[in-house]
Amino acid sequence: MLWSRVLFNDCPAWLEQALLARRYDLHLLLSPAGVPWVGDGQRCQPRLEERQAFFEASRQWLQRHGQPMQVIEGDWAYRQSTVLAAVQALLEGKPRPAPPSVNPALHTRPPQPPIQSTCAQHAVTC
Repeated sequence: MLWSRVLFNDCPAWLEQALLARRYDLHLLLSPAGVPWVGDGQRCQPRLEERQAFFEASRQWLQRHGQPMQVIEGDWAYRQSTVLAAVQALLEGKPRPAPPSVNPALHTRPPQPPIQSTCAQHAVTC
């Protein structure tokens, strides 16, 4: 949904409700800080500020909708150990902190600053 807004400056209205209708046990949210950007032909936000803005928009959306998440940060080795530990805890059924309660009034999209992106094929503001 957020990528659709970044890449195409549009998102179908039904998409957010479709996402919320699905149940995910855990979202792994990768912080852009701590590792270098790699231009691999697929990625499109070379500036750290762009990646940080998208990361924050993603974190806010997950929090606003009470989605379980684990922020992954640090160098590559630390990220790998964090992910493996989070997935292992999930598989073992260890309790995770409860996600923040969802306020129905927050299900409407509040005004947010635009996400600036200079993608290789698209330069958009959403």
